[in-house]
Order: sequence, then structure tokens, then C-alpha cells
Amino acid sequence: MTAQAVSDVLAQLYREVVLGASLENEGVDYVCQLVPAIPGHCCPLLPAAATAPPGLGGHSPDAGAHERVLLQLTVIQVMVTRVLSAETHPRARETYREILNRLLKSSELDLKLTSLLPGPEKLLSHMAAKCLALLLYFQLREEVPLSQSWVNFCHESLCEPPGSRPEACLWVLSAIIREAIRDPCPRKSELLAPLLTPLATALDKFYDGLFTQLPDPSKGLHVLLAALDLLELLVAARIRGHWLDPCRRLVSQTPSRVLDIVTWPVPAFVRRKCIVFLKKCLLCKVGEDLGPASVPAPQLPDPDLEVDTAALADVVLRAVDSGLLRTLPAPGKVARFGGDEIHPSTPSGPGTDQVLLRAASLLVTKSLEIQLQNCASAKEMKGGVQRLMAQLLDFLKPHLPPTLQRRHPCAWLSWVFIEQDDDMLEAARVSLSIYLKVTRADNTPGQGQPGGAAWARHSHESGCNPHCTFLFLLGTLGFDATTLLDFLISSETCFLEYLVRYLKLLREDWSHFITVCAQLDSSAKPGREGVGGARDPGSLLSPACATRSLVAYDSSDDSESGESPEQLLSTGELEAQETPKADVAGEGGDLLSRAMRCLSHLHGAILRLQQKTLFPYNPAALVRLLGHVEAIHGGRGQVPSV
Repeated sequence: MTAQAVSDVLAQLYREVVLGASLENEGVDYVCQLVPAIPGHCCPLLPAAATAPPGLGGHSPDAGAHERVLLQLTVIQVMVTRVLSAETHPRARETYREILNRLLKSSELDLKLTSLLPGPEKLLSHMAAKCLALLLYFQLREEVPLSQSWVNFCHESLCEPPGSRPEACLWVLSAIIREAIRDPCPRKSELLAPLLTPLATALDKFYDGLFTQLPDPSKGLHVLLAALDLLELLVAARIRGHWLDPCRRLVSQTPSRVLDIVTWPVPAFVRRKCIVFLKKCLLCKVGEDLGPASVPAPQLPDPDLEVDTAALADVVLRAVDSGLLRTLPAPGKVARFGGDEIHPSTPSGPGTDQVLLRAASLLVTKSLEIQLQNCASAKEMKGGVQRLMAQLLDFLKPHLPPTLQRRHPCAWLSWVFIEQDDDMLEAARVSLSIYLKVTRADNTPGQGQPGGAAWARHSHESGCNPHCTFLFLLGTLGFDATTLLDFLISSETCFLEYLVRYLKLLREDWSHFITVCAQLDSSAKPGREGVGGARDPGSLLSPACATRSLVAYDSSDDSESGESPEQLLSTGELEAQETPKADVAGEGGDLLSRAMRCLSHLHGAILRLQQKTLFPYNPAALVRLLGHVEAIHGGRGQVPSV
């Protein structure tokens, strides 16, 4: 068969496989056309002109040989994807499976592909890595033993000095684990064991060497990034199924060592990557962006994971006490649609790396929350909160707008997280948890409440007073009940947990809430430094905040009335621009009125959706709490009997 004939067969095969169609000929007829022609690996079934494509070290007169090898790799990748897909017709799937099995047995395909990793031809090397990763995962799914040539390649790569070939091996391993996380197949613990067991010792030694010897930034940076990517996927796999027994030591101990990289002379984006990774480890959200199948399934608590998370939190807080935050300068380019290039006539100034600020803030506060679970005395808890939150606020202060630096310390959370709703709500939940933990320890039986007033004052100074945080959160959202409803319905935030816990606190701590509202109202008056004004980072309690909605409720097929969000919410007009009068004289003025009006609208909206059976879960407990709070407000502070 001529080279052109092989290309024609491959082109037709590609078109059929992309569609998932059954093949005209027997599977064995296509095997020889799919064997890539790699220099040094002779294939007698292919024409001589196809054995040394340009760019691979040969001098073939066939100018299409290079493209033919790329097409062969592409067809193999698509064929593997079709075999793994549940949408492929069974007959076509069996044909593709037969071709791949014959290809793996007869051609030493994995050995040929590893010879291209890495190579001078970047595109070909990348395609070979992708193809190899999918073929290895296909073998794992088919329970076909992995070849010794692949294991040898990994051992040789991981034992070589950084800058040689480790990144190719790390990339292929990452691609396999990423595919496993995305795959809905339930046998993941069985799938990855044959891959990781023979490599566990080599991986341990590789990471030990990586963290004990500072890599050359000009040569080892890409190896470091590949190692961080693989570590993140290993941790994500562990969180989702406990299927990494061979690498348990690696995923247990290595994340805490990532903190060392922050002090290395590496680019800012590497430091940011490390901080974001550690934040996700503490939140158990590593790998959440890998697709629907990557969402952790409900499972029994993992005591080992909890122990490792607590150890990581302890390492983080010790590093903060040692000055970690001072090594995290957060300069950054201001985000602009269309890229970072700025026209010379456009005024520009130093920006702030908001991603780093958010990640570092959550890293510290979440670590503090975890550490408080193991503290016995209220005094120790208060000391830790005040010391660590003071360092966090000192770290954030240079990056806050000048107006916000002079205002209430609790305003930091809403400003830092204003562009990231899920992180903002997680930070609010963590801040509330810290406050409740200290408060409950301070009010244990036999101790009384001698430090209650002092702790309330310190919670303001430390930026973690829950009432201030809630009011600033509402201000950030424009006191818009529609947005709160969106958060409650969304599965991407922890707002339901946060709101339920806060409403329980509000029901018990109503007088403190009124005091906070009055203080913030007073500080917002002209001539007084405090919170108020238009919507900007320094005045987050303005009534003139724009509203937004994440869900189009009137587009629901189940809705008979087709009411808009405003109609569902209306128990009167819903005008964010209108500043309502005080409902209760002397009880916090406008701020209390706006907050309660927002909660009242939310209460009414939930009831309406519940009556129409449009609410996605049973909100009875939440509705009851909202009703209690409304009753307290209407009764001028009298807590109703439950």
C-alpha cells in the first residue's frame, strides 16, 4: 500500500470513528495503518517512505509523513474516547476495542510513544503524550496489565535530574488520573492501583528530592509545575474515593511541604498556585473544576484525612506566626477584558493580585477554624484569633482602598471576596464558625460570661464579628433578597449552612445585633468615619447597590404564573434605590430596617416557591428561623417561644 493510500484510509477511518460509526472492514484490517512510523522502530507493513517523517530525525521525501503520524495518533485518541463513552453503539465499541487490543499487543505502541517524550517536535511530543495517557487508561479499564516498558520509562524519568524527562512522565500520569476522576466508572480504586503501586517508591523519592533541593528557575520550573499538578490530582483522587493506598504517604505529607515553595525565588504565579492549592486542600475542594463526575460522592468520614487536614492547618498557622504573610507581596496587573496589553495613552497604576488575597485570607481563616477544634480553653482560643487575625488584617491593609482602611475592620471580608461569591460565602461561614467556637467555649457551664463584652469588642477588632460580617455581606449584595434566594438554590455555595447557623445566632443574640446596626448607622453619618455612601469597596452598606439575579425563575416550565423574581419577592415594592424608613425607632435605624426588609422578602419568596413546589429541597427549618427573626423584630426584641 502506498503512502497516499495509507493517508486516505486514515482520513476515512477518522471520519467514521468521530461519528462512532461501525467500520466497513474487519478490525484487523486497520491495525497496520494505525502503527505510527517512528524512527528506530521498523514496521514492515508500512511503505519505506513513511518510516522517517520530517522533524523526527529522518530525511524522507514524503512531505506528508509527519501529518500522517499526527493523524494516526489522533485516530487512536478518538477511538479510545469512543470505547470509554457510554453513547457509542455496542457493535462499534467492540470493533474499536478489538483494534486497540491488537494494536497494543502487536506493535509495542507504548514503547514507540515514550520514545517521543520529550522530543524536538513539540506538537508531535504533545500528541504522543495524550495518546499514551489514553491508551494506558484504556488498559486500566480493560484490566490489561501495563507493559514493563512503561514502568521502566517512569522509573528512569523520575530518577533523572530535573530538567531532563520527568515532566513528560508527570504529565502522562496527571492525564491518566484526571481521566479517572472524570470517568463515572465506579471501580476507580481498582483502576488506579496497577498504575500507582509500581511507582509509589519512585514518586516518593522524586518529591523528596524536589522539595529538598531548590530547582533552577530557568530549567526546573516546568518540572515543578508538572509535579504540583500531579500532586493536586492525587489529593483530589484521595478526597473523592480513598483509592490511593499506594501513594498514601505522598498525599498525606507532601501538601504541607508545598508551603516551602512560597519562600523560594519563584515567579509570583507559582506562589499563587501553591496558596490556592493549599486553600483547596483545607476546604476539601481540590479538583472541583474537573467536571460533573469529579464532585465528591457522599461517603463515610475519613479519619486519616481529618488528621492530615489538621496537621496541614497547624503547619500553615506556624508559618503565619513565622512571618509567612510578609513574604506574600500581592502586586498584580489589573484585570482587563482582552488581555494585559495597555495602550500608552491609558493611565495605569499598580494593581492587586485579588486571587492571592482571597486564597491567603481563606487559608489563614480556615486553618484557624480547624485549629480551634482542638483548643480546650477560651483564653487560648481568643489569643490565637486575635494574634492571627491581626496578622491577616496587617497583610490585607496595604491592598485595601484608602477609604476602607479607615473604616470598620469587619469590612475586609466583603471587599476581598466581592468578585468571588462562593469564596465570600465560605469565608463568612468560617468567620461565623470561629466566633461561635470561641463564644461557646467562653460560656461553658461554671464559667459564667465574664468576658462576653470584651470578646464582642475583640471580635470587631479582629474583623470576625458575625453581625458586622452579615450586614456588610448584605450591603455588598445591595440588600437584594433575589440574590440571597439564588445562593440558597445554588449547589455551588455553602450559603444555606451559613444562613441557618447565623439565624440561630441572631435569634439568641438579638440585642447585640441591634447594637451593631446602631453603631454602623452612627458611623455612617456625615463627619463620622465609618460605613456608608455609594457602592464602592469602602462603603458596602449603601442602599444604592445594583441588584443581580443568577436564576431566571420565570423561565421554569413548571411555573404556571410565569412570575418574575421581583413578583415572587414582592410584599410591597422591591426598590433597591429607595432607603426605607426605620421600622423600629431606636433599634438601629435605617440599617436594621433594610436588613430586616431583605430577610422578610426572602422569607416570602421561599414560601411562594414552596407553595408552587418549585423549591429544590425542604426549607421548613429555614422558613421557621426566618419567621422567628421577623417575630423578634416585630415584637421589639421579644424572643418568641418555640
